[in-house]
Amino acid sequence: MLYRSLGLLLVTTALLMELGNGADCSLSEKKLKKVFKIFGKKCLRKGYESSLAGCKSSGDSSKLSKRNIKKCDKNNKRLGDCEVACEESVPVPKEPVKYEMFFETEEGDFDAGDRTGYMFTIFGELGKTSAHDCDANREKNSDGKCTIENTANIGYITAVQIHNSGTNFWCFKRLTVVRKDFGAWEFGGGCVDDLKTEIFPVWGGAVRYHVTHETGGGQYDGGSVEDYLFSVVGSEGATAFHKCPANRKINSLGTCNFYDAANIRDIKEVSIRNTGTNKWCFKSINVNGQNFEGGCVDDLELGTFSPLREPVKYEMVLETEDGDFDSGVRTGYMFTIFGELGKTSAHDCDANREKNSDGKCTIEDTANIGDIKAVQIHNSGTNFWCFKRLAVVGKDFGVLEFGGGCV
Repeated sequence: MLYRSLGLLLVTTALLMELGNGADCSLSEKKLKKVFKIFGKKCLRKGYESSLAGCKSSGDSSKLSKRNIKKCDKNNKRLGDCEVACEESVPVPKEPVKYEMFFETEEGDFDAGDRTGYMFTIFGELGKTSAHDCDANREKNSDGKCTIENTANIGYITAVQIHNSGTNFWCFKRLTVVRKDFGAWEFGGGCVDDLKTEIFPVWGGAVRYHVTHETGGGQYDGGSVEDYLFSVVGSEGATAFHKCPANRKINSLGTCNFYDAANIRDIKEVSIRNTGTNKWCFKSINVNGQNFEGGCVDDLELGTFSPLREPVKYEMVLETEDGDFDSGVRTGYMFTIFGELGKTSAHDCDANREKNSDGKCTIEDTANIGDIKAVQIHNSGTNFWCFKRLAVVGKDFGVLEFGGGCV
């Protein structure tokens, strides 16, 4: 991705432009930047509500004329075709930020250090903290912990500098820095000699997790901006829980990012903790290009979501006779398949249902229902229908017979 600062033009919105690689993009990079600046000045700052991820409006939208709205709609689409999004810049802390330092020592000759005398400076993408002494247990074969506080806006952590202000050479096996809003950074191990200064870069670096979610039009599909904490679970661990502010209005697409240094390897699940009382449902969620199933997170609850499965095809085979009610209409009968682990959604199934005939139709569903146990049919109309035979055919389970009946 390329990032372009909007400078003074959009200083009130504190945004950065994220440029994607949209296949439908017809603008050069130079033209794209110009259109975005105009869009920010003429639309976002005048209250226009954009569908672009992260692009927040300010001002009174009632002052926008129909002509201006039409122009904003046009530029909104052009920028959307180029997969442009706005990302909030890292905010300047209003209160001191707490950095928790965790140390692990072994039994080497120099693994025992003093409690004080080691001055820590944390470097980030935007700057660095002041140097802080950090009183902690540094005995051999032990774990130590201390906390420093600083108001500097350093952005995402990149390195830790340790200055040994005394004459007690100190080695450690592992150093971890935890910041509540962004999670944990690992720095591996090392040594700091008497009166020397060493810099330890992030071990493996912090990973950026890009989250995209789509909401529908249901009662609980409209969620709040900030009440949900996200954790990504991998094959070898999980990230910390992170805030991920985003647009979660009904029938909308929202995006957010968080950073975490944990080495989780392959992504397996996404956990979402609802810290408020605003139940939120979504149709789908995507993390770093991997799709996950939709669902809901109830008030003050934790929800865990698995990767989205490929749709399973269920072929419905129907056989009718010549009774008074054996003739049904082609649509209006909603099929739900129940299994040992769950059920599919309800699907209409367009098929021939005339008397003395065989009909077929296919439904697809991504739910993991396990072994099939039953089929539910809801007649949504006023055409009573009877059938002699119902069978469900699938690639993985063969042919399952359900006999006949009426709805």
